[in-house]
Amino acid sequence: MPRGSVNSVIRGQVLDATRAYYAAFGRCDLAATMACWSRRADIACVPPLSDPGFGWDGVEEVYRGAFTLLAEEIFEFEVMQTTLEDPLAVVTCAERATNPREGHVNEFMATNLFVLEREGWRLLHRHISWRVSRELRLLAADAGTPEVP
Repeated sequence: MPRGSVNSVIRGQVLDATRAYYAAFGRCDLAATMACWSRRADIACVPPLSDPGFGWDGVEEVYRGAFTLLAEEIFEFEVMQTTLEDPLAVVTCAERATNPREGHVNEFMATNLFVLEREGWRLLHRHISWRVSRELRLLAADAGTPEVP
């Protein structure tokens, strides 16, 4: 099989793992979300609203807190870039959490590091940052605030 074909198969597997993660996360399903993670001792999740979680128990605690905050949110994601470096894959995503009852939208950028294990692609590290909206950047510029990245 040509190398390009192998890469497209691997990329497809990584994107399937990414979709499975976001489907579980969007349902606030703790068991299904944690099933997307590696069982390695060195896993880590760095969320924007709480302290980082390290190891299985720490990462699980991050999700318990997140699901409490996000229970009413509609969650969407878009894959911005996928990088493969066997046995790792980095998937950079734009995320959007919308609360229809309160009418607010929060946007994030996430870097998801997957590792290939016997069971398939599993999360090893996840880092999420707030994404400043275009509207907020324009408001800041109009107010004379230094540029927000």
